Amino acid sequence: MPEKETVTVYKEQDFKDLNFYYGVSSDCLTSFKRDEQFTILNEIKDLGLDYAIISHENKDLDYTFNKKNTTLSTWQYLSKIIHRFNKKNDNFLVLLEFEAFIKSLGKVSVLNTKSFFKGDVNNFKYFAIWLLQNTDFHITINSSNKTVENFPYKEFLNQISPSLDINVRSDKSIYSNKEKYYFSLLDNNFKVGAVGQKNYKYPPYSNFSKLTCIISPKLDNKNIISALNKKHCFFTESKTLKLLFAINDIFMGSSIQKNSSTDLNIYVYLHDYKHKINKIYILSNNGTIIKKIDNINLNKVQYIFKKNFSSKETWYVIKVFLDSNLTAISSPIFVK
Repeated sequence: MPEKETVTVYKEQDFKDLNFYYGVSSDCLTSFKRDEQFTILNEIKDLGLDYAIISHENKDLDYTFNKKNTTLSTWQYLSKIIHRFNKKNDNFLVLLEFEAFIKSLGKVSVLNTKSFFKGDVNNFKYFAIWLLQNTDFHITINSSNKTVENFPYKEFLNQISPSLDINVRSDKSIYSNKEKYYFSLLDNNFKVGAVGQKNYKYPPYSNFSKLTCIISPKLDNKNIISALNKKHCFFTESKTLKLLFAINDIFMGSSIQKNSSTDLNIYVYLHDYKHKINKIYILSNNGTIIKKIDNINLNKVQYIFKKNFSSKETWYVIKVFLDSNLTAISSPIFVK
């Protein structure tokens, strides 16, 4: 099981010690020729990214083939390639996940497990039992499934700290359907973080644009999974954006206690040496903009917004607009 929720408290002086790791989730490893696999991974690494999550649908992961007189399944082969690549690269991490369909939840990605299962799951309890046999895993909800709002196992789902993959419209003034779904899940007390949508693109890999930045002490499996489960992550279309978000010294992904006598000090720090920051939205329930900061046009912004506590607001999210029509969306801070 992932770790239980811990409240992460950061003072401003602590921010300088944090590491920002940018990566992509993709189904790009389609060839079973080892040299081609390594070439693809090196091409992604050369984009200036820090990690890649290699994804594959579970339906054909048990397909077997012979390799040097050894019979391997697709899962075993991908695991082997990734292990070899990671051993040769200290400053780039590759992880493996599989995709499956879970009734009432939709399509999900399961990251960093030792094994996989085949086929769709029609009873969530079976999926939960299978998950509990693993440690240091993370799941991402990939599809917008309206029935999940009436999902009977919300408490268990919140305990395993899932993410939701996000995309945005080309017209950034309008919320995408995935953003609306994100807000809807948060309104319904789902504890989900924001990550980049899967990239189903083939060469050139420079087209990858839906990234996840993970804020973690180190670049290794354990720390990356832990950071995702703590929701220390955000969706970004810029691989040079640093985003920090805290309320009353409680860091993104954690919860603040409901207290009507306490003012909220919302802290936002943004830095992108390549792209200028144009505007910032502070969002809450129903995607309502509770504060808009326009016409910024700076590469570095530090902003503190003080507001009264509102019982109608149960979560807060930051949305950032940059030049070149780029966007970023934070994971939430919750009110409990």
